[in-house]
Amino acid sequence: MHQLEKRFENWWFYDFKDLLKNFVYKRSDEAFARGDAGHDAIKTREDLERRAAYMREKFIEALGGLPPGDTPLNPKITGRIDCDGFRIEKVIFESRPRTYVTANMYIPGGITAPRGAVLFLCGHHEQAKHADEYQVVCRYLVKAGLVVLAQDPIGQGERLSYYDKETGKTRVAWGVREHDYAGCQCWPMGDCIARYFVHDAMRGIDYLCTRPEVDPSRIGVTGNSGGGTQTSLMMMCDPRIAAAAPATFLMNCQANMYTGIPQDSEQLWPGLTAIGFDHEDILISHEEWIKKTCASGRAVMVLDTSGVGFMSPRQFNYAPVNKLLGAIF
Repeated sequence: MHQLEKRFENWWFYDFKDLLKNFVYKRSDEAFARGDAGHDAIKTREDLERRAAYMREKFIEALGGLPPGDTPLNPKITGRIDCDGFRIEKVIFESRPRTYVTANMYIPGGITAPRGAVLFLCGHHEQAKHADEYQVVCRYLVKAGLVVLAQDPIGQGERLSYYDKETGKTRVAWGVREHDYAGCQCWPMGDCIARYFVHDAMRGIDYLCTRPEVDPSRIGVTGNSGGGTQTSLMMMCDPRIAAAAPATFLMNCQANMYTGIPQDSEQLWPGLTAIGFDHEDILISHEEWIKKTCASGRAVMVLDTSGVGFMSPRQFNYAPVNKLLGAIF
């Protein structure tokens, strides 16, 4: 009845325009409520691990599974730039046969033993790994002594999939347009383009593990915007990462739904709203989060300026985590 609007006496207006949207929103609200109830039901570490395992399984299933990760990387170093205190190697590897990932590897000078590394995943910038702001981040990290691999995502930087050599132009515009163009072709296949975004990133970890400069047990991942999306995908799909810092992506899904703002194809994960999935499940499903928060006396701090209360101690009200998060929030 909330769609009926009284205009005059005995004259009511029914908004057919929003009928489907309101139906979808109502079903989604009910699913989000079930998800909140599921979070509130977490009382023990076992409860947390059970939900995390379930959400990881359903998440990968929603992507259409993951492509094989055992194909040859066939890496090539095509160039080198010597900088003040570090060097940059220009790298190409194959995440899947004949699928080429372009990357820059920042390596501190004077390395005598394997050290920690960061996989830097780029957001929606046409130049991707070559964008000034992303290079600044990579330089800060390498100056701190970390090896950094910054790689181009699909449709950005040097990875334009629809480039026409005869015209010297791409037939499908970079970034969002290519993501959606290719993404729409994935739906009939029963998967989604996020499957390939995260697989590219996982193969980036594989490449880092082959490098003598890198300690495979100390690899983290970060990125903002679209890079935050990819970082979140990695948190759900790759248990090898020791630390993760997704920026400007994690949100309250219900609040985001009511903004009416569309998202890229790689940010659409079919069927997860129906099982009560929200972005806090990304955090609690990351194995290192569980270990460090529950066992090592550390907590994850999530800053939320929307007023929605994306993460709160209420949602982790069993003693070990509530004590830690309560001190922060």
